[in-house]
Amino acid sequence: MKKKVIVYVLAVIALLLAACGKSTAEKWQEQYDLGQQYLLEEKYEEAIVAFTAAIEIDPKQADAYIGRGDAYILSGETEEILALALADYQTALELDGTKTAAYLGIADIYVSQGDYSSALEVLETGLSQVNESSALDEKIQEIQELIQENSAEESSSGESSTEAADSGANSPFEPSDGSLGGTLAVRDFSYEYLEGGVESGGVIFGEGRMHIFCTIEGPENLRGIAIYVSDDLAALQGSELEEIVAARLQTPYDTYEEQPPFTFEEDIEIYLEDSGLTLYVLLIGVDEAGNAVDYAIFPVEVPDIAPEMEGVEGEDYFTLF
Repeated sequence: MKKKVIVYVLAVIALLLAACGKSTAEKWQEQYDLGQQYLLEEKYEEAIVAFTAAIEIDPKQADAYIGRGDAYILSGETEEILALALADYQTALELDGTKTAAYLGIADIYVSQGDYSSALEVLETGLSQVNESSALDEKIQEIQELIQENSAEESSSGESSTEAADSGANSPFEPSDGSLGGTLAVRDFSYEYLEGGVESGGVIFGEGRMHIFCTIEGPENLRGIAIYVSDDLAALQGSELEEIVAARLQTPYDTYEEQPPFTFEEDIEIYLEDSGLTLYVLLIGVDEAGNAVDYAIFPVEVPDIAPEMEGVEGEDYFTLF
């Protein structure tokens, strides 16, 4: 690696000398364009040299850091290379927080390291900073599908422990079938949309309802299941999860006298504005003392109910506790 660094330095010096006599902007553009050309030609080491020269000419241009980060990644995903690329993408965002490519680059690095939560968190930050967010939205969807696929593969492997953990932090169960996070042992999760809202205290909430059904298999110390519904998956998979669970357990939830397995059923009210959305159902396992033991997250696709409900005025979004 030291030998390569020396070669890079000498090459950068040569490029800088060749650019003498031109304006700073012209010099930068020339090296940046050269780096992009090398990327297209899959000459990644040469691209790194060109982008480094551009950075030396004008270190305030975010695009050169993004280009060099891309070249690092394409040259080989070693731990050292990933660290260099991550530093470049982060520098680019410090210079310009609207650079979509930098958010995508950082997310890809986290995904390659198996850190899906951090990848989603970075992309959500990008969505709040970038006006055009289609690429970020697509990447979020891609990661969510990857999480689901990995969870399904782990579940189908059949490698699960038969002993229950004392707390959710060390649960021995494999992630539940179809779950997007958590390891609460849930089987046969299913749902169906039904007409008519949910009745509570003589009042009907929602234009329709989603009937949730599943079997809770463990851990053995479970004595209750709390449900929380959101359209924000990133919040359920990020740092907000602990706060959400704590708040949810302050309100009533279903309790059971027997040990798992037991069936769980619930109706979630659906409003007109939920039509066509993906909602995420958080199932929280609770022990006898009222402590959260484990959790699982399942996506629920709301059908397009708008044509059926034409002329009906929807209510504000309501989350069932």
